[in-house]
Amino acid sequence: MRLGAITLFAAAWLCLLLPPTPPAKAAASRMAALAAAKLMRHADVAVLMLVSFLLSFALPFVAPHGGLFLRALGVADAQVAPILSLGQVVEVFGFFSMAWLLGRVSIKTLIVIGLTCWVARFAIWTVGSPLSLVVASMGLHGLCYAFFYGMGMVYLDRRATPDIRASAQGMHLVVTSGLGIWPANWITARIADHYSRPTPGGGSAVDYSTVFLFPLVLCVVCWLIVALFFRPPRGLVQS
Repeated sequence: MRLGAITLFAAAWLCLLLPPTPPAKAAASRMAALAAAKLMRHADVAVLMLVSFLLSFALPFVAPHGGLFLRALGVADAQVAPILSLGQVVEVFGFFSMAWLLGRVSIKTLIVIGLTCWVARFAIWTVGSPLSLVVASMGLHGLCYAFFYGMGMVYLDRRATPDIRASAQGMHLVVTSGLGIWPANWITARIADHYSRPTPGGGSAVDYSTVFLFPLVLCVVCWLIVALFFRPPRGLVQS
């Protein structure tokens, strides 16, 4: 906790050293939040927000159940956190590669790559073996986040006018980390409880092979929605 507090304090001071970013002088609307919401009238933005909302129901299966899943496979407690951290390590490289790929690959392709990583991760977790593959799949979290959520933020930034970009990003954050998270956590807990069985020692064990089928199917549906219905305007396809 002390280390976290020191790090955040240093990050706050670093923000004070950033160059000034004055607001747009000629705002198209005084109701930026409403103008950002009106972006949903465009089919491409509506599809992106819909899939972002649906994927929020898969997030609770990653945390905390990712760690619980590793323990169920016999991974020692001291090793769980380092293994889960593989996702953050890969995420750094994911964002760096995304910056390079943006000028060479279409935005839709990058988003589909991100969703493919979501599908691959839960497919591996559903099988649950070999352990080395499960551990390696933890790194997919970084690509899931960078190429879907990160790319979604970039896409909205380009889709919105300068005066409503912050509101558009806020709308995206509410959809991805707000509206669906509470019911998603409740549903995930109910699914895990339903597929739990008592153990001889008086505890319980979760049938994760069945539990992870739910987010796997959800991610496949999201992949199909984007592949079939997400059509960015021509000027944003390769930029």
